[in-house]
Amino acid sequence: MRLSTREDINATPDHIFDHLANFTVFRGEALRRGVSMRRTDALSEPAAGMSWQIDFDYRGKARQVTADIQRFNRPEALDYRGLSGSYEVLLELRLMALARARTRLIVGLEVKPRTLGARLVVQSARLGRAGLEKKLADRVRGFARRIERGPQD
Repeated sequence: MRLSTREDINATPDHIFDHLANFTVFRGEALRRGVSMRRTDALSEPAAGMSWQIDFDYRGKARQVTADIQRFNRPEALDYRGLSGSYEVLLELRLMALARARTRLIVGLEVKPRTLGARLVVQSARLGRAGLEKKLADRVRGFARRIERGPQD
């Protein structure tokens, strides 16, 4: 199942890419939500090949996901891949300059089931696709507005 959305942001592609690639901030937000993230690569700078082991509870069960960066092309593209026992998730982030300080962020999210049970879950999620796309669009819109507001004291 593939979901997508796009949002125009009043910022340069470089500025937005810096926010998308700020892994320290994302790790802090994950920790506040009870998610454990551990780097599993030896890279010294952000690049394709960075990877994490992510542990969290969902619906009363412990879950594990291995996530890595598939593409890191500053400032045009950033792709993540997540792999669990039941799913493979691909997140594609594209930046397109519209004007000097205006950029379009295009987000694509693809969920691929790896088990029969996961196929059933994805199939039933397709029935609520419009709601899922709205949630994704709302999250991306919120992220865009935070970037436009800048750092909060």
